[in-house]
Amino acid sequence: MKKQPAVLLILLAFVLVVGTLVYLKYSSRQDKVIFNPQTTGSPVSKLKMYKSLELDFSTQLPTSYIVDVKFTHLDLKNTTGSIGVDRNAHTFASLKEYLADVDDRDQLPSVNIIKEFLVNKHQVVVRDELRGGVKVRMYYIFTNDWVYVFSTESESLYSDLDQIAQSFQYTPN
Repeated sequence: MKKQPAVLLILLAFVLVVGTLVYLKYSSRQDKVIFNPQTTGSPVSKLKMYKSLELDFSTQLPTSYIVDVKFTHLDLKNTTGSIGVDRNAHTFASLKEYLADVDDRDQLPSVNIIKEFLVNKHQVVVRDELRGGVKVRMYYIFTNDWVYVFSTESESLYSDLDQIAQSFQYTPN
């Protein structure tokens, strides 16, 4: 009878070790990037196609960026900063309703709408928001089931953020 608790403890320790190893392997891995250099307006700017299987989208990134995947969040990093990408589920009929809910919930002290347009038939709103005393440029992209949020605190990355968000393609599996 005394062996049963010992066996249970060993089994529990084994499950804990395996769970920790799985978490460490997948929590902060580099996602695969499809390299497809292309030139845009400037011959100096090369792009690579990036497809996120976890978040169901693709976009074009400047070749200087690496992608750090953290479950439902991506960090697009280069030597001068990073652009965050998040995907949020929603039940709203429009992006305007979604943003009204965000504004009501987060009580942001300052929101400045920069522009509104469509990317591949998806509603997009670009805003500057004051979050925790820091100005953040936010791209909200509305799909049927998700709102994708591309953001950066670095003004020097605004043109990269524009290019990355405006080449967004929703790719549900």
